[in-house]
Amino acid sequence: MKNKIFQFEFNDQKFLNVALTHSSYTADNGGENYERLEYLGDAILGEIVAEYLYNNFSNLSAGELTKYRAKLVNANVLGDIVVELGIDKFVRTGSSIKKVSHNIYADVYESLLAAIYLDGGDAKKFVYDTLIKSNDNVLQVIKANDDYKTKLQELLAKEQLPFEYKLVDRLGNGIDAQFVVQLFVNNKCVAKASAASIKQAEQLCAKSYINNI
Repeated sequence: MKNKIFQFEFNDQKFLNVALTHSSYTADNGGENYERLEYLGDAILGEIVAEYLYNNFSNLSAGELTKYRAKLVNANVLGDIVVELGIDKFVRTGSSIKKVSHNIYADVYESLLAAIYLDGGDAKKFVYDTLIKSNDNVLQVIKANDDYKTKLQELLAKEQLPFEYKLVDRLGNGIDAQFVVQLFVNNKCVAKASAASIKQAEQLCAKSYINNI
């Protein structure tokens, strides 16, 4: 395995190897997986993104900054980056994993960030170069993740798979009502969610499905 990922060359090859190793691989082959690195990387990523948003979006309240951060570091965004950079080709999984999900790729992004940090590299540069890039890019990422239904429609259209949302229950009445929606893809229920409106529940279903494919 090469000791370089993206623009970052590792001094200690072990950090890179572990960062790319899922627990299913070590279950089959022994060794160390990325879970501890992912834990550290999650914290590092949160701090870097929080600082960036604080310094560059002075018009936002604390609550709005929290929402921006959550949308920027969600599994779908981070997973996409790993795939776009071609890092997904180096992720090691075991026999129990038939298809690697975006959640695993998102974990790999965070484990790589921690590996870069521990190896003495510039963790902040990695986040800026791959995730943040610019204020305009941040806003585009956040906007794109506001509409999971559209993204789901585009994904399934490419695969020519039929899908539909079904309202299956309503809990409570008036302003306290919660709507329960199921998402069916190719006649199979793949997600279920509840929210204060049908549209919100549909968005949550689409988000859940996208983050797990």
